[in-house]
Amino acid sequence: MHYSDNQQIGDMGELIVKKEFIKLFKWPCRGQEIDLGIDAEFEVMLEDNSSSGKIVKVQIKSTNTPFKDGANTIYPDREHIEYWKKITTPVILCAVNVESEEILWKVIDADFNYDTPKGAKIELDRTTDRLTKASKLKLEKIAADGNNVLASLAKTTMNSLQSFIDSSGGRMVINRQSKIFRTACR
Repeated sequence: MHYSDNQQIGDMGELIVKKEFIKLFKWPCRGQEIDLGIDAEFEVMLEDNSSSGKIVKVQIKSTNTPFKDGANTIYPDREHIEYWKKITTPVILCAVNVESEEILWKVIDADFNYDTPKGAKIELDRTTDRLTKASKLKLEKIAADGNNVLASLAKTTMNSLQSFIDSSGGRMVINRQSKIFRTACR
């Protein structure tokens, strides 16, 4: 059997990401036993280090080539991006330089078009997308918001409700457990 350079680089990248999530945020980062396009997941912990139940999936791309200032481009397969967009848990992409242990990351936006004429492309900026302690608040928000599923559903519901209110002259009747509430909605 042969343990290729690419396998070694990939395994080192996964270990570096797990280590950095623990070191920077004190959050567990669990590897996926079976790799189907997701390498790991982390869980946001509460202030008392108890579990929050808020999980984000992580796809890791490793390299031994140094990142440059400005845009660093990853070219994932289109089918991987479509898969990540379908997952109901948020997904982030982490690019790892195994020599410097620097990590760049970006959330996979289900509404964003990553296609180019030459294939799918994700750009990570070394200044704005570097994983640091300051990333914690953004990652907590991503974990709390989910993969836009609930936000999208809430927006659709609110738009429908507003259309109904507008068409009924600004009054809405809500029936809850046989009690009728009249609410002025303007």
